[in-house]
Amino acid sequence: GALPADLVILNPPRGGVEGVIAIGQDITVIKELEKRIIHAEKLASIGQLAASVVHEINNPMTAVAAYSEVLLMNARLRPDTSPGDLEKLRKIHEGSQRILRFTRDLVSYARPAKDRPERVLLNALLEQAVGYCEHVVAQAQVSVRREFAELPPISAVRSNLVQVFVNLITNACHAMSPGGQVTLSTRREGQEVVAEVRDTGTGIDPKHLGRIFEPFFTTKEVGKGTGLGLSIVQGIVESHGGRISVDSKLGEGTAFTLRLPVAAS
Repeated sequence: GALPADLVILNPPRGGVEGVIAIGQDITVIKELEKRIIHAEKLASIGQLAASVVHEINNPMTAVAAYSEVLLMNARLRPDTSPGDLEKLRKIHEGSQRILRFTRDLVSYARPAKDRPERVLLNALLEQAVGYCEHVVAQAQVSVRREFAELPPISAVRSNLVQVFVNLITNACHAMSPGGQVTLSTRREGQEVVAEVRDTGTGIDPKHLGRIFEPFFTTKEVGKGTGLGLSIVQGIVESHGGRISVDSKLGEGTAFTLRLPVAAS
């Protein structure tokens, strides 16, 4: 009968079969690529679903957030309001805000912003992000250290890059105990500007390090994180023609390094 193409029979002149050579191919890489394609298709369907349902979620949730804020402010002004009622209103308001943040992140992941890029200074963006994170830094009881170099401008969508650094600074604060320090440093390397966000926190488990940029992957407790943060960060950085990497050691801290191209003259 017909032999497979990957099977070779050694047939010497004197007759008989002297040996057989089987040639195989490792299809591990192919199988891995197939899995990634399936995963990408699932993410695409999630993005389409998100775009259609976020509007329906946001309208009532915006009302809940606004009315709960008004009720909370009024309750604080009334001397007869019990601490228990204040706490309940506060939780309602915080919960609604968390849902709104999640839906915004989901839309941001599924449909990137269409804002036009402008020439911006990276150090100024970092300062703006630190300003947004003042309450997080204060609550975590940590300090922020700046090691800024003089840099040429980059071409970026300002709000998107600020969102990147707010996310990284917030994560750094959550990873540290009181007394920790987050260091923001910048430098230039050739035609790239480099920004590093480094903390003195708990570090990332090596088994999780390769997955932290995956959508919906999170090591936080249930209800404490959506798992979309770092996937959005990576998407924004790559949309700016840059790249992001991470270096971490358990018990010693984590450093995220961003490399972005210098703006054209």
